[in-house]
Amino acid sequence: MRKARNHVIDEETELKIQRSFWVSKLIWDAAEGLPLSRTAIMENALLEAVTAHKTELVKLEIEAKNILEEQAKLEIRYNIIVSRIAELKAQQQEVITLGEKIDVNKKQAVIELSRLLEEYGNKLIPLQYEHIEELSGVKQSKIKAFLDATNYLPSTDELTTFFEA
Repeated sequence: MRKARNHVIDEETELKIQRSFWVSKLIWDAAEGLPLSRTAIMENALLEAVTAHKTELVKLEIEAKNILEEQAKLEIRYNIIVSRIAELKAQQQEVITLGEKIDVNKKQAVIELSRLLEEYGNKLIPLQYEHIEELSGVKQSKIKAFLDATNYLPSTDELTTFFEA
C-alpha cells in the first residue's frame, strides 16, 4: 500500500494508470469550470459504461436462467399431457374392446339360446337362463317373458333384435 495525493491506493486493485484521451477541443474547453474535474468525469463515464455492460450481462444471464426454468416447466407439462393422452387412449381401447366383447357375447347368446330352444324347447332350467343372462346382459325375467311371448319359437332375427335392444 502506498499513499498518493490524500488517498491510499491498493496497488493490486486500485492501480492508477494514465492514458491519452483524444476529444474535441470544444468539448474540452466547455468542461472548464465544471464541478468535477475532467479526469473524474472520464472515470465516471467509463464506470457507468462498464456498469451498464455488466448489468446487461447479468440481466441476460438471469433471462437465460429463466428461459431454462420455463423450458423445464413446459417439458414437465408436456410429459403430463402425453401421459394423460396415453391413459385416455388406453381407456378408449378398453371401451372399444369391451364393446366388441359385448357384441360377441350377444351374438353368442343368440346362437346358444337358439340351440337350447331347439334341444329343450320350453323346458329350460334356471342354470341355462343364468348362462344366457351372463352372455347377453339381459335379465332372466325379460328373457322368459320374451320366450313366452314368442311361444319359445323366436327366429334368429327376433333373438338378435331382442338382445340388441
